[in-house]
Amino acid sequence: MILTATLHDLWFSYYQMQPDQPKKVGLPVKALRCFSVLTNGKKLLSTKSAAVDNLACLNGMRVLSTTWIVLYHTYYEAIINPMYNPLGLLKVLYNKDNAG
Repeated sequence: MILTATLHDLWFSYYQMQPDQPKKVGLPVKALRCFSVLTNGKKLLSTKSAAVDNLACLNGMRVLSTTWIVLYHTYYEAIINPMYNPLGLLKVLYNKDNAG
């Protein structure tokens, strides 16, 4: 269904005779476009704040997603990454105990 909707959307936008005057489409075509990757991708990835098709709630989701990514990478570098070489970690801990 997704592939069919996307192909129809590409065909419709490519073969539209008058680009400045969009053709009126019926309800079945509008329903099919709900599944188009092209149409939905344009709406989801739009960064224009005044866009009619822009979903405003996605801006908050983008901020939360970016925050989670930064927190994960911080945690990964601080906690998980040193554990890849447990023998090296034990050697460092052993040298600290013998140095003092």
